[in-house]
Amino acid sequence: MATLYERTQQFRDELLRKERQAAGRMAAAYRPAYRNINAELIRVQEQIREARDAGRTNDDIASLLFRRGRLQRLQELVLVEIGRFAGQADIIIGGAIDTARELGTDTAGQLVDLVLPEGITASPTAPPRSPVQPVVAQTVALPTAAIERAVPTATLLAGLAPQAQEAVGNALASGLAQGKNPRAVARMMREALGGNLTRALTISRTETLRAYREAQREVYQQNADVLRGQQWVSALDRRSCPACIALHGKVFPLGEPMAAHPNCRCTMVPATRPWRELGFGNTPEAANVEAGASWFRSQSEDVQRQILGPKRYALYRGRQITLDDLVQRRESPVWGASSQVASIAQAQANAAARRAS
Repeated sequence: MATLYERTQQFRDELLRKERQAAGRMAAAYRPAYRNINAELIRVQEQIREARDAGRTNDDIASLLFRRGRLQRLQELVLVEIGRFAGQADIIIGGAIDTARELGTDTAGQLVDLVLPEGITASPTAPPRSPVQPVVAQTVALPTAAIERAVPTATLLAGLAPQAQEAVGNALASGLAQGKNPRAVARMMREALGGNLTRALTISRTETLRAYREAQREVYQQNADVLRGQQWVSALDRRSCPACIALHGKVFPLGEPMAAHPNCRCTMVPATRPWRELGFGNTPEAANVEAGASWFRSQSEDVQRQILGPKRYALYRGRQITLDDLVQRRESPVWGASSQVASIAQAQANAAARRAS
């Protein structure tokens, strides 16, 4: 039988597989926009080359592009094409979010089954239980209400087009001011455009994972009589950030949304109340999730250095900071609460505050 951690990994892998499929659809939607904009960039590149061959200065070239309306056409095209892509991305992300909600609801019920003794099974039709009611051979409730998006993706995507328009204009001005050749100027503008797809993919992954976690949390909340909280689980590999590793294994209240950072791969698993409280006094307790700090200490120096980076690693090895000191909680009006890797200065400040307490 799969352990809680193994089953969680399987569920997360399935979610990420579906998220990658959505990312592929988003990249396909972006290609026509990029192709149309790139055709205009080639025309701008050719005009710059002709002006340079004619001996015009950089300032003259910028004025020439403006007078001929070439710059305006490029920026208008960017606004239209990236705006169209943002609309398509919103539809794709919306579908991925709906899929994540369903998967989160289903997997949460299975995880609750896995951590409880025999006699408690998942059922979508279970009646509410009193927190003080003895629990023997009863069922675990699944959510019945829809879970709303935490952040409307349309709002997050709305800034892509104007940001792209500004970025292209800035790249053109910068390239001309630096005296770059026409091909280099066009390359700078293409690179400026690349951030739009990257940001859309970040929004997609972040909001898909958020929907998955919130669906799970809804299940956990409806079973507060048998659960004491939700436990943070990280992937625990070389790609895991120090903050996520430090939080691995920590238990948080059921009512608290997971403070994950953008692109975070972590999830929450149910943490049961002591089984004696559930009427199973002679039953061995379920195994706890190993603390992230303990896992990290067992890794080789090379792995630790790769995860922390050389400066943080030196402070960690010198016992000037702990892994917990590297967790910095931030609040964003867009993304909400997140747990991110503290700067070196902030980690040292966290360590000083910890020692003083």
